[in-house]
Amino acid sequence: MPTPRTSETGSPRGFTLLELLVVLAILVMAAALFPLALNRALPARRVTTTADHLIAAVRNAQRRARQVATNHPDHQLPRG
Repeated sequence: MPTPRTSETGSPRGFTLLELLVVLAILVMAAALFPLALNRALPARRVTTTADHLIAAVRNAQRRARQVATNHPDHQLPRG
């Protein structure tokens, strides 16, 4: 087995061109796959956000209905 190349001080000299090309190829593949993953995640996030807004609107409507019932005793709402 060949020994690793070292500098005059005995420390490793650095990376070979092949090592750098392999790392670059991996980075390019990861960068190419990132938009695909992002496109899949965005619709799910939109659904979650819309559901959160809907829940907030329903709670706000409930709160306002209770305020109206409190201010106008003849408009009693069922408890539950």
